[in-house]
Amino acid sequence: MQFEALFVPPGDDPFPGDVVDQPHISRYWAGFGTRPGDLGSIALDAGAPIGAAWLRRFDAADPGYGFIDGSTPELGIAVAADYRGVGLGTRLLDSLTDHVGRMSLSIDARNPAYRLYERKGFVVMSRSAMSLTMLRTG
Repeated sequence: MQFEALFVPPGDDPFPGDVVDQPHISRYWAGFGTRPGDLGSIALDAGAPIGAAWLRRFDAADPGYGFIDGSTPELGIAVAADYRGVGLGTRLLDSLTDHVGRMSLSIDARNPAYRLYERKGFVVMSRSAMSLTMLRTG
């Protein structure tokens, strides 16, 4: 699902399939479930994954893209293309916010999912070019 989480602006070439194995991306999924605070939810259709949402903490020495502080987990969320726009992302996000109030994320300002995060209480904390760091405090 990590590949599905990568936003490609309309008209841009898609990422190569192995981009998820690059260290700056794999750090979000490698060994998931083995670190304190890892939390996730997966949506299935006939046993196949169609969406996922996950939280992982990073520290100041090795921050993630949406880093706020070491106690704030970063959100990753993905919905397979054929299942977008039907509320699956909202349900996946809600499955995590039921357990964790404070979380951050990094998003491309052109990503339509931005509206979902605004509705769910995320606010922009910083901006760098087209990249936004957003925070939800609960």
